[in-house]
Amino acid sequence: MKLRSMEEKISYRLFLMGFLGLIFTAVLCIFVFHKAFTAQAWSALERETDLVRAGYEQTGDPTQLSAFVTDDLRVTLISQDGSVLFESATDQPMENHLTRPEIRDAIANGEGRDIRDSQTMGYETYYYALRLSGGDVLRVAQDAETVWSIYDATIPAIVLSCVALMLAAAVLAALLTKALVQPVLNMTEDLDHIQENVPYRELIPFAESIHSDRILRENNEKMRQEFTANVSHELKTPLTSISGYAELIETGIAKPEDVPDFGRKIHSEATRMIQLVNDILQLSHLDNVSETGAAPAMETVDLLDVARECVERQKVNARHSYISLTYLGESAPVTGSRALLDELCQNLCDNAIRYNRPGGKVQLITSCTRDGHCTLTVKDNGIGMSPEFAKKIFEPFERERTSTVSGIQGTGLGMAITKNIVDMMGGTIEVQTAQGKGTEFTVCVPMRAQTEQRPVEKITELEGLKALVVDDDFNTCDSVTKMLVKVGMRAEWTLSGKEAVLRARQSIEMSDVYHAYIIDWRLPDMNGIEVTRQIRSLHDDTPIIILTAYDWSDIEVEAKAAGVTAFCAKPMFMSDLRETLMSALGQKPADAVQRLLPEKNADFKGKHILLVEDNELNREIAQEILREYGFLVDSAENGAVAVEKVSTAARRAATIWC
Repeated sequence: MKLRSMEEKISYRLFLMGFLGLIFTAVLCIFVFHKAFTAQAWSALERETDLVRAGYEQTGDPTQLSAFVTDDLRVTLISQDGSVLFESATDQPMENHLTRPEIRDAIANGEGRDIRDSQTMGYETYYYALRLSGGDVLRVAQDAETVWSIYDATIPAIVLSCVALMLAAAVLAALLTKALVQPVLNMTEDLDHIQENVPYRELIPFAESIHSDRILRENNEKMRQEFTANVSHELKTPLTSISGYAELIETGIAKPEDVPDFGRKIHSEATRMIQLVNDILQLSHLDNVSETGAAPAMETVDLLDVARECVERQKVNARHSYISLTYLGESAPVTGSRALLDELCQNLCDNAIRYNRPGGKVQLITSCTRDGHCTLTVKDNGIGMSPEFAKKIFEPFERERTSTVSGIQGTGLGMAITKNIVDMMGGTIEVQTAQGKGTEFTVCVPMRAQTEQRPVEKITELEGLKALVVDDDFNTCDSVTKMLVKVGMRAEWTLSGKEAVLRARQSIEMSDVYHAYIIDWRLPDMNGIEVTRQIRSLHDDTPIIILTAYDWSDIEVEAKAAGVTAFCAKPMFMSDLRETLMSALGQKPADAVQRLLPEKNADFKGKHILLVEDNELNREIAQEILREYGFLVDSAENGAVAVEKVSTAARRAATIWC
């Protein structure tokens, strides 16, 4: 099917509207003309009838009615019984007229009328009857041309008029179409100034949409080019280093004592390149999710829990950089993706550690606002950044010039990934910074609609055991006590360290001993370590868990010497409570994930192993590692070769056995 242009469609519709308008007008004119013609004919006939009646009533002689007869006028006088007393059209006797409609109506109502076709083709006879004072009926008839006969006479003129009007409609449609379409076509000739060339007010949204789309495409193309150039540069840089060091080793230029250092640098650059590729893939994945709307699975996530786990993962990195890493705040439940929020927090925390100084501090703070939002703040006192760079920190591959000069490693994608995650969670991220003073990132995410109640299974090993919670904060005592009850324990609490010692003594005397003590480190009357010493002085070896919101590494030695069994961070979560209690009570934790490779002292000398790997470089690396453990390594580049080698080995073994 051939597609028509907009101009053709508009012309066709305008012509069709004109044609239909012409037809409607013609029909309406015929109807109105017919009504007017009929009304005029009756009016004229009524006047003629009144004149004849007046003349007859003066004379009273029916024969005198002939004086009123004309060529187109016919007069008839009918008695009450229907007999014809006078007929101007003939001298012959006529049949009874009592059956005529106009006669019956006149006798009954005083007047009657009817229209009947005459014997002459193309004419109609109008009959008007009027009852006289004596009871007789005077009827006057007149022949007139029909409306249709008038139209028949004017058909040529009507047809010519219609043709002329249709041609005029076609020409007018074409002109109007051109006047409508041409300005729109002119808009497309200069897309750079399309908003300035809008001919009609109704096209303003359309022009704005085209302009915005054009700018978006140009920006996307520019970003694509910049992204490609940045990726190429960032990949070529480590590849150049890897290639250079590898060439030095391959050609023998490198000294034997330099080979380990070169290998370390190759490994470092390869790790950097892998991280870059992973970041690019992650950023691409987040962009695709944003465009398609395929949001990740959402759940209730506590930002405080996210911050705590982030600090746990980053503490080794922080120690290596001589950075103090802590977290504090309140429970901040939000609805989001746990994996993405973990990545967001890791990116911000890693960034704060990386761009800091030895002896610096990094702090993660969670809170809830009154407007239904929760915040995660990552604050450091590091090198900070310039105001210019702060405005574009969330753009891909953007890095501070000072960080590049100082040799701080990074892909320049971490903050871009973080911004995408925040947008996906429906939140916001703000940055406050000053050079030489530090940086503060604040992420704001909508709070969850309602608390999800998840059933907590009781722990068989803990069911029925008695525990004492000691904390000067009532809310902490209440929440921890409820958690203990949920896992099946009998829980008591107190706000005082002295009362805790007293209860411990009473429990021993009454042979209803506690099976666990959970004691806050900072108590108003005595700290948790002193409470522990006094409980141990009662010869009570019940496990004691110290609760603290601070880093317990400074007090760990003293606490262990006093008899503290374990530590747990505040605020306490159900998972922390379960794990700490099970460990403190001597329950074996779930088996840890086994190492992929055993310790070097394991005896594998002489053991045969088949390595199947299609990548030659990976195969060589794996062979060297396995040989270090004493394995005799045979390799295969694909599955078919591996099956053949296994079959050959089996046949050889069967032959030796025989």
